[in-house]
Amino acid sequence: MFKTLKAAAKSKVTEAATELDLKQILKGYSLEGDGVRGSTASGGHHLWWKCFNALRDKTGEKVTVHLADKRELEEHIGKEAASKIVDRMKLGNAQQMKVLHPSVLKILEALREKGPYLMFATERVLCSCENALGGTHNVEVATQSTKQLLKNMTLLEKKYGLFQVAEGLAFLHTQVGVLHLNLTPAYIFVTPSYEFKISGFEFSVHKDGSRELCKNFQDFKEENGAMSMFNALINPYKGPDLEYASPEYVGKMSLSQKTDLFSFGCTMHELLHSTPMQRAKLLTVGADVALYNSKVSSLPTDPTLGVATVRDLFTKPDSIFTELPIKCLVYLARFMEKDDNAKKGFCKDLYSVVDTYSAAVVKAKVLPVLLGELYGSLQVFVLPIVLRTVAVLSQNDFSELLFQPHFTRMMGKTAANVNLQTSALLLEKMDDITAKTTPDELRDHIVPFLATQLEANVSKGLLSVVAGLGKKGAIPEPMVVKDILPRVLWIVRKYTDTSVKTYAVGVLSELCKGLMEEKAIIVEKILPGMKTILQNEKDRDVLEAIGSFYTSTAALMDMATVAGIVIPSLSQVLAGCSSDPKLFACILSTIRSLLDAVEAQQRRPPPVPVQQQQLPVRPPSPPSTSWRGDLPAGTQQGADSQQDEFQRLSSSGMSAPDDWAAFAQGTSAQTVPFQQPAPVVQPPVSQQTAATNKTAATLDDLFGF
Repeated sequence: MFKTLKAAAKSKVTEAATELDLKQILKGYSLEGDGVRGSTASGGHHLWWKCFNALRDKTGEKVTVHLADKRELEEHIGKEAASKIVDRMKLGNAQQMKVLHPSVLKILEALREKGPYLMFATERVLCSCENALGGTHNVEVATQSTKQLLKNMTLLEKKYGLFQVAEGLAFLHTQVGVLHLNLTPAYIFVTPSYEFKISGFEFSVHKDGSRELCKNFQDFKEENGAMSMFNALINPYKGPDLEYASPEYVGKMSLSQKTDLFSFGCTMHELLHSTPMQRAKLLTVGADVALYNSKVSSLPTDPTLGVATVRDLFTKPDSIFTELPIKCLVYLARFMEKDDNAKKGFCKDLYSVVDTYSAAVVKAKVLPVLLGELYGSLQVFVLPIVLRTVAVLSQNDFSELLFQPHFTRMMGKTAANVNLQTSALLLEKMDDITAKTTPDELRDHIVPFLATQLEANVSKGLLSVVAGLGKKGAIPEPMVVKDILPRVLWIVRKYTDTSVKTYAVGVLSELCKGLMEEKAIIVEKILPGMKTILQNEKDRDVLEAIGSFYTSTAALMDMATVAGIVIPSLSQVLAGCSSDPKLFACILSTIRSLLDAVEAQQRRPPPVPVQQQQLPVRPPSPPSTSWRGDLPAGTQQGADSQQDEFQRLSSSGMSAPDDWAAFAQGTSAQTVPFQQPAPVVQPPVSQQTAATNKTAATLDDLFGF
């Protein structure tokens, strides 16, 4: 009993001490989510390290905390061997901190030890490639982005990520002089922007054998010998992963760059060919050396990589990463180092492939580089590429990355300072831009920009954009009336290019047809403006376009206006174009169609007000019998039932209606007295003009009348 209590007390003390050690080792960092029970990823030697999203207390920087418990390792290999592995990890961690390269995971705080725990901090990562391939050991809260990583990543993104690993590996070999010796999916981490980073140098060695890291390899070699000398199982926790080790490494313990290249080839094949449902591992041997020797001699071919086998993977490196989209991403990473002439040539190729990139690649790789050149001498080369990425981005990303910080600045210039090339490029992609903008952004920035362009940079392309937005109802009606219609009408009145004027009349027609609440502006301002234009215009195409305008907008006007203003104006034009038969016929056809519309409305009786309408009441029919037996008289059909009903009405003193069929259906003409339609009283034109002048005074300054 006493021993049990003593053991329980000791256990409580140990747990308390362990919890205190955990708090101390995490000092300076605040874990997100579920804290120490919410690891979102894992990595490193057999996924031993748990990865937590955290914030640095001092700076608020987003980081990833890597946390491991030595007791898990001790369970597999004992305390002494675990201690040696921990020493190797400390050496590897120190080496990794010295390697500064974009493809090597950046360590922000070196490995530290407290009680049974080890911890170090790195830049924020999403997961390891092993997690993406389905490895879930030490992952307590698997995020949706991790589960769907392989599915969400395009083949291009995978290849570019692997290219980053290849670059990092080449840097280690040529510049640092280090062999990694355990390059597996567990040691390749993926950042939130889908960048691939190399980590884990605990089994690394220096090629010249003169550095401290070589002690790791010597210790491992002394413990295991040449692995091909025995056919037993090796302890997987004591050395590199056998399933990614090269034959030379396993059989002779000989080391070279080919050792890393073989491991990378196996990793590359697995990442490119695995699916969420099936993992494409080349060597599924566990820790069985004999099984490894039998399988490694017959590796499958890989047509995707353009090489015969994984052994030959890096004899033809150009065959793997020759695609133009990948080359462009590689060049973008060094874009700032190039001169302007080289950048201009590159922009042409990038423009042709930028729409093949995903939103993640555009946000992480393309835009950060291009936006730095957006306001310099390369703007006309860079802006088309930036505009082509609009369709890929979400509405929020577009607003935060492009519209608010950059496009509003470009659109905010006055008519005197507008850049014609920039404006033309923006107008060319205006449909994509307006599809991603909010109503407030459209009102505050795009419509004023279009109004400015209508004053400074008139073209058919601009008018087409305005017409398209008006047809879709994207521009609020008050802004159409105040900012757009006056300027389009001014183009029709004053512009010298007749083709543009003709096109502007068509745009004016589209804008007017889109009006719902502001139709009065047509009579108040547009028609007087058209009358002035008709008096001075001589070009046939413009006059024909104006005739089409009247025909298409006649339904929006009352017939008194058509008869009192429109037809007389066209009649004056008709009198002056007798020498042009084609124009004469066009104007005459327009006048006839308008006259037909006026006459049709005059012949149409006015609608009866609802309060004056009398609903017909059919008198109830008493039940009667007939030759049909059990059927009531009200449901009998044919001449007999009609005759019985007629006699019943006559005997009751009611006069029979002239239209019996209508009465039988309850719609007798006698129930609603016939009313002669009142004649349409048309006010004199002078009264219309006086009324118009009262309401239009506030818009005179806009329309110029």
